[in-house]
Amino acid sequence: MTSGFDRWLVSVSAGNPAIIVYRQHCAPATARPPLSAGGLTGGLVSQLEEKYDCRTPRRVLVRVRGVFRSPASLRKGRFTQRPVYMATGAVRASYLAIRTQAGRPLIYAETRESGKARLFTARSCFRD
Repeated sequence: MTSGFDRWLVSVSAGNPAIIVYRQHCAPATARPPLSAGGLTGGLVSQLEEKYDCRTPRRVLVRVRGVFRSPASLRKGRFTQRPVYMATGAVRASYLAIRTQAGRPLIYAETRESGKARLFTARSCFRD
């Protein structure tokens, strides 16, 4: 799953060889949005790409978690000529939570190596 249009934030997906956080538009934060679907609606989604647009403030909190087949660490690098933080290796599962800075949930997504994916969104989000 990717977030953003010309301002990519993160790229996460089980079965892919990496989890990527785009440094150009992201900065570390101390807040840790919970990795849960509480307050959102949705469920299982197809394996085909799904795109949603959400009405959001300029700044949001993004939390991403990857479960790898073997130990992996987040490091600086480049992906498609963009500066990124990247953890490489076989991803068994991935989790993504996006919330406003005030804590209002916007998106929760998770993917599994089996191909199953779940996506939950706020009412302010609509399918693109």
